[in-house]
Amino acid sequence: MVEPFAESNGVSCSAIEDMLPHLKGLSVFVSDVEKNLMLVMSAEWHLMKRTNYECIYVFIRQKKPYACEICDKTFNSKRTLRSHLWTHTNEKPYTCEICSKAFLRRPDLQRHLRVHTKEKPFACDICSKAFKERPHLKTHLRIHTKEKPYTCEICGNMFSAKRSLEDHSRIHTKEKPYACEICDKTYNLRSSLKSHLRTHTKEKPYACEICSKAFSEKQNLKRHLRIHTSEKPYACEICDKAFNFKNSLKYHLQIHTKEL
Repeated sequence: MVEPFAESNGVSCSAIEDMLPHLKGLSVFVSDVEKNLMLVMSAEWHLMKRTNYECIYVFIRQKKPYACEICDKTFNSKRTLRSHLWTHTNEKPYTCEICSKAFLRRPDLQRHLRVHTKEKPFACDICSKAFKERPHLKTHLRIHTKEKPYTCEICGNMFSAKRSLEDHSRIHTKEKPYACEICDKTYNLRSSLKSHLRTHTKEKPYACEICSKAFSEKQNLKRHLRIHTSEKPYACEICDKAFNFKNSLKYHLQIHTKEL
C-alpha cells in the first residue's frame, strides 16, 4: 500500500493512488532533461507527466513488510530479507567454481569471476583503458578531468581516489596495518607488503619481452628496459652527459665535486 503524498509547484496532492497508473512505462515519455534529474534523486523519487505535460514529482513511501527478527531492519521482499539474514549467519551461498572462494551476494561472485576470465567490460571513452569494475573506471576518469575530491585534513594534499587518501594518511599516523606472516615486518601499504612477500616466494612476475629476464618489481623491469631502448633520462646539469640510471648520475657527479 502506498502512503499518499505528492507535490507539484508547491501544491500537495492526496490522491496519489489515482496517479500511479501513469508511472507505468515512465521511460517512454520522459525527456532527456528529466531523466538527468531522475539520476540525482533518491531511488524512491519518481517523475511523471499528466496528459497536459505538467511535470509532477512524486515521492512514493512504500511499506516494507518483511522484518529481520535479529536487528528489526525491514525490506520490500522476502528475497532481500533472506540475503540480509546471511549477514548475521555469515553464510556465503555463492561459490566460485574455479577457486572455491565464497560470496554473500551473486553480484559479488560475478565481479570476482572477472579475475579468472580477465574480462574488463568498463572502458574509458578517452584513452580506451579498460577495467573490471565500474568504480575503478570512475576513479580513472579523474586522471583526465584532474578532479581530486579527497583532501587530507592534516596537510591539505588532494587525491583523486579515496584509497589514495587513506594510504597517504598513514604517513601522518605512522600506522602500518599490513604485516608479513613470515617475518612479521609491517608496511603502511598493501602493495608494499605484496612486493615484500616476493622476497620470500622468489616470485618474479615481470619479464622483459626482449631478453626474457624476470624481475620481482615492475619498477625494476622499467629500469632494465632502458638497456634495450638506450633511454637516458638522467642528465648532468653541469656537462649535459646523460645516464640510464639515477645511481650512475650520482656517481658521475662526484667527478665534478672533486674538480671543485
